[in-house]
Amino acid sequence: MRRPLLCKLIFLTLISLLIPGCWDRVDIEERLSVVSMGIDKARDGWEISVQVPIPRNIVGGGSGGGGGGGGDPVQVYSGTGKTVVEALNEIARQSDRPLFFGNLQTVLFGEEMARAGISPVLDHFRREPEIRRELWTVVVKGRAKEVLTTETKLQQVPSDFIREMLKHGTRRENIAETTLGKLLIMLATPAKRAPVLNYLEKKDDAFRWIGAAVFRNDRMVGLLMDNEVTPLVQMAEAKQGSQIIAPCPGQPGTIIFRPDGIRRQVKVSGRPAVDINLELEGSIVEKTCNLDLSKPQMLTEIGESLERVYEQKARALIAKSQKDFKADIIQVGRYVRAYQPVAFKKMAWERQYPRIPIRVSYKVNVRRIGMRAQ
Repeated sequence: MRRPLLCKLIFLTLISLLIPGCWDRVDIEERLSVVSMGIDKARDGWEISVQVPIPRNIVGGGSGGGGGGGGDPVQVYSGTGKTVVEALNEIARQSDRPLFFGNLQTVLFGEEMARAGISPVLDHFRREPEIRRELWTVVVKGRAKEVLTTETKLQQVPSDFIREMLKHGTRRENIAETTLGKLLIMLATPAKRAPVLNYLEKKDDAFRWIGAAVFRNDRMVGLLMDNEVTPLVQMAEAKQGSQIIAPCPGQPGTIIFRPDGIRRQVKVSGRPAVDINLELEGSIVEKTCNLDLSKPQMLTEIGESLERVYEQKARALIAKSQKDFKADIIQVGRYVRAYQPVAFKKMAWERQYPRIPIRVSYKVNVRRIGMRAQ
């Protein structure tokens, strides 16, 4: 055998010794796959609850394409401890297999725990390599453990119901999109952006989206109802928001407008002052008045009526964020930091935010009016 070929074989043999391969692999049947986690405040630390699907009890999960086993589709384990790891270790002692968090979809914070502060438990999520950054973080009314044990009719696995609700809400651009990764960034950024997490409540055998939980630093300080979330996502995330009701111009009745496009422009000037200009376009989906929508002038008047309603809601939200919450939920701090970095560095943004002038204006273009038989 020629010397160069022999050297190559020796080199490949040595390299193969360094390749780990799958010597440490664990079959999926040999571990418990956690799909949702609930965190509640306990007397001495935290109560952690994890939701684990039982494949044989889920319809379609049996072998040969048959139905489920007829039992509960999920199992909920709970443990308490002064730290997250201590509580998870207690859960591990209740199961016959190790916990796996690679499929974790949602983390639910009980409201009492959210108001006490979530930073102590976030340290574990930041360091655990199995936990993905794109999972949903949610605040629930009451205790998170009760939500995990709720049986829903539309989904066998409750966490699937919550995930689909949030996914479709963000796809329609009418709810806040706060994943674990975004939450960690907001809490770490020098601009001190105030996190806003979706807020759910248990309703019989289902869940209901109420609005958004507002945080100052890591503590929940208030709640925005569903009609207040629209101006929030428009100003903070440039999302179109939900449909809105406005009075018909010049006569009794109302019109319902559904936005399907948005453009946002943010300007910082002065000491500083912030101007947010929003342009929306969309369609009229319903009216209870006798307006002639075929006239361009009428569409202009309708647009002006919608602009007044939007601006009223947005200004009310700005005032609430500055006076009640004292939290930059609109996320204007990042623009002040970008346009006036020297001034921003000198100011204490959390104390300065309630005094910052924030002006907002809307421009609404009605593009579609629907069809009507003549």
